[in-house]
Amino acid sequence: MATNTIPKTYADVVALAEDAADGASAYQTAVGLKQKLEAAIRADLAALTGAEATAASSRTAKATAAAANQVADSNGKAFIARFIQFPLQFPSRRRIPPSRNKRVPPPRGRVYLLEHLPENPGREKC
Repeated sequence: MATNTIPKTYADVVALAEDAADGASAYQTAVGLKQKLEAAIRADLAALTGAEATAASSRTAKATAAAANQVADSNGKAFIARFIQFPLQFPSRRRIPPSRNKRVPPPRGRVYLLEHLPENPGREKC
């Protein structure tokens, strides 16, 4: 007596669907099938393989996006580490008496950071 086992892999499902389509093609008129004719089974099989291809491309896109996210994260961490090394320096807000007024260095801003950060145009996000 034959057993009806539940398929465990995608390849098993496709093989069973192809067998069902072949069986329907051979016996649908002799048995008098009214539902799930060969054309319907083959259409379902085509939809299944199309969905599997879409899922595979989505998995690839997810891996690519995860890699890009990792690169952006490491670039952000490198920027923060570099920024901590070269903090912005603003002149003091307190008034310095003219007798002790020494040259106050200009504030370090965006231009200073851009001059000291390594350029990496391939990994820029904006």
